[in-house]
Amino acid sequence: MVKLFSIILFFLSSTFCIGQTNLSKQQVKSLTTLGEIWGFLKYYHPAAAKGKWDWDSVLIAKIPFYLKAKDKKSVSKLTKEWILELGQVNLCSNCYQHVPDSIAYNLDFSWINKNTFEAAVIDKLNYIKANRNTGNSYYVEYDKTRRRLVNFIHEKIYNEPAFLYPDAAYRLLLLFRYWNIVNYFSPYKYLNGQVWNKLLESKIPAFYTAKDKLTYQLEYVRLINSLNDGHSTVYSAVLDDFLGKRYTVPFLCMRLKDQFVVSSILNDSAAASLNIKKGDIIKEVNGKKAIKLYHMIKPYVIASNDDSRAMTFAASFLFRAKDSIFIIKKIRGEKEITETIQLSQFNNKAISADKAWQVLPDSIGYVDMGVLPKIEVDKMMNALRHTKAIVFDIRNYPHDTWPLIANYLSAHPFAMAKIAYPDLDYPGVFLFANPLYGKENKNPYTGKVILLVDESSVSHAEYSAMGLQAAAQTITIGNTTAGKDGDVTYPIWLPGGLFTRFSGLGIYYPNGVVTQRRGIKIDIKVRPTSKGLQEGRDEVIEAALDYINTKD
Repeated sequence: MVKLFSIILFFLSSTFCIGQTNLSKQQVKSLTTLGEIWGFLKYYHPAAAKGKWDWDSVLIAKIPFYLKAKDKKSVSKLTKEWILELGQVNLCSNCYQHVPDSIAYNLDFSWINKNTFEAAVIDKLNYIKANRNTGNSYYVEYDKTRRRLVNFIHEKIYNEPAFLYPDAAYRLLLLFRYWNIVNYFSPYKYLNGQVWNKLLESKIPAFYTAKDKLTYQLEYVRLINSLNDGHSTVYSAVLDDFLGKRYTVPFLCMRLKDQFVVSSILNDSAAASLNIKKGDIIKEVNGKKAIKLYHMIKPYVIASNDDSRAMTFAASFLFRAKDSIFIIKKIRGEKEITETIQLSQFNNKAISADKAWQVLPDSIGYVDMGVLPKIEVDKMMNALRHTKAIVFDIRNYPHDTWPLIANYLSAHPFAMAKIAYPDLDYPGVFLFANPLYGKENKNPYTGKVILLVDESSVSHAEYSAMGLQAAAQTITIGNTTAGKDGDVTYPIWLPGGLFTRFSGLGIYYPNGVVTQRRGIKIDIKVRPTSKGLQEGRDEVIEAALDYINTKD
């Protein structure tokens, strides 16, 4: 852990400086234009989109020329010659031209008219855009079962050992490939917290000048994390070796006032064997303060928002080392405890032995959505039908039970979300579907419906909460959810045998409010406290019971 802490500090301080000394401003701008043009032609030019050329090889061949370009005029000339090399583009009779504002929110072609190109080149680019490839291409197609989720195909993996740290051209290939896939097919590109076009230019120096395998692959993780999409994934054997083995812990931690507090026990027996209790404050691991380590590793922890990032860090990064022995310093009550624990690499999670549902005092139903299976929904709802309220606890990962529950809560079919999906006839445009759920029900449940959520409510948990919110009049209590909503893409392969994913569909409330990054709508915000957790209380459930028993 000490080695990890110091090495990451070195890379954070050195990478940017290296990138500024080896490429001129003109070269960075030229390469930025190259990356934009290469991706645009890949998905828009009919011949390129159909796979007529090895498009990766085309990029590798063009890089030296754009590097040598002395000014904007030279870049414009190179681009004009390139377009002419590709041949004539025929008129497209079925390409629609007008894009309504309601579906243009993620489309950005400002780079075409940014004073880099002469008028003739701008005209040629706009002509290709107007007469583009439509439908499936050599590189992207609709999923054959879902139709609206896209699959990125025929992308070369380059998984030979040499590509763990390839030459500069192939390092740029990784950057350009990923940037363009996001640019045209991420529904949440515009929500990432920065201008995507500017991000490309800012990343070029670091990728071009990465001095070794580790520097390069750390930049790869930082690039993926720049999308701020919790559905993004990274894989790198190099980084796993650098960070150490990941050991699974049987608990979750929340960040409360710069402290990592055990907020949930996932496996009672495993946690007991480690002497970990709910409310324990994990202060140090292997001699390093947890909060300081979090701030150092934060750029490499994939998440959509800060609460989710802190929980992910505690689960996946805090306990990583070369071996399974950890010295931890924790605070329990007023006492500071230092002890040595041994972790396992195997999954500590177990199927909960808790009841899927129960009736609490005062005729209040409680449902653990993480335990409830589909086959028990009818039995559960019949058992709770006459309660005065049902609390659905979604601080977990449900088993796709919400549509069945909704049939009991709603009186009529309802729309619970607008779903944005990529339009392969116009890459960068997203169309909307408005699926209906529920059915006609003469006797819907009449009691209060309460939903409990927090940062452990991830993806399908968030979608489930949205569905129940739409099915009935509900009150949602808790803390900001993970903010990663929408089916995840298939693996996107990048040079070096690396890959990633991101949210492939956009999820919005029917009124257009987005859930990505911000989480679902919460009516009563309740954040657990260290004191409450240490006392074994569930302050979120307490707030729900208070609400149910309040007459007004």
